[in-house]
Amino acid sequence: MVGKQSLIAYTIMVQRTDGKWIFLVQHEESDFIFPGTMAKNQQTGLATAIEAMKEKLNLNFDKVDLAELTNAVTENQRIPLFVFKYHCGAEDPTDLLLPGSKLEWQVSDNFKETIQKYDISGVPLF
Repeated sequence: MVGKQSLIAYTIMVQRTDGKWIFLVQHEESDFIFPGTMAKNQQTGLATAIEAMKEKLNLNFDKVDLAELTNAVTENQRIPLFVFKYHCGAEDPTDLLLPGSKLEWQVSDNFKETIQKYDISGVPLF
């Protein structure tokens, strides 16, 4: 449980049919950030992240695995970062995004630019 509201961040990794990894990011003005939500009392960080994904994405949660839990530090704030892996199969990852969403997929090369904005420990390199 969380005493005061804090940010919970997450991303989802999907391996495309060409073998390249793509990552879910949120487009903000001319920048990309990790999608996030505010922590909720009476819910774990994981439950809060999953609830946010249910609200923002069209996911089959039987195909979702938690790949990593790490911390990101930005503006002197420590943020839990949940990294999920989604097994798309033949599904097009863009079909997972709801209309009007600020979320989009970035290939791993571009994702490295996003990740460098944070002080992150424990995130696997792709």
